[in-house]
Amino acid sequence: NREHVLREKRRCRSQHVVAIDDRHNQELVRPGDKDHQHGNEVKQPNENGALLLGHWVIGKRVGRLLRSVKEPIILAFSTSSSEAAFPKTMAQLQQFGCRDRIVSFVLPLGYSFNLDGSMMYMTFASLFIAQSYGIDLPFTTQISMLLVLMLTSKGIAGVPRASLVVIAGTLSTFDIPEVGLALLIGIDPLLDMGRSATNVVGNSLATAVISKWENALEDKPAL
Repeated sequence: NREHVLREKRRCRSQHVVAIDDRHNQELVRPGDKDHQHGNEVKQPNENGALLLGHWVIGKRVGRLLRSVKEPIILAFSTSSSEAAFPKTMAQLQQFGCRDRIVSFVLPLGYSFNLDGSMMYMTFASLFIAQSYGIDLPFTTQISMLLVLMLTSKGIAGVPRASLVVIAGTLSTFDIPEVGLALLIGIDPLLDMGRSATNVVGNSLATAVISKWENALEDKPAL
């Protein structure tokens, strides 16, 4: 009987402690954190560095810029070719407020030397193939690969599957089996759509930023 009484006392004491902890946790939960009570995580926005730079230079007009080039972005995404969206991108940037002399110089130059989407894809693809074969690349080798891809990606054609040629040359340079490209063939059409759209966004932001720096960005009303 004495042992039974002791067990009951311990059980009551533990239930009392748990009840206090529950009340304490409920007090710590703020009204704006209801998603945590339902088991949902509050996700923080993940902003792109290029968009932040564009917002820093041209201000709130970066949102209107993206809306202006929405059609070229969709065209590049659907055709997997940033070259197909070049004429429409030039017209939309002029309508946005960029002067003709800036657009006609910066945009064609960007299509040869500022293909952000292709550059990022080739870097990630090369590292993916190396990891698939279990090849350990030191940090210095990864930096060297980055520099090589920065040079070899300049002048790349803005047509579908053009990046695979540059990736093949980079893999042979770092003694990575070129046959690993077969791992990308199945998903490359989908990834090509994304990097083509990214190229259009990057070149449009670059043109708007240069126009702002040259005091050649007109404040035209949105249509």
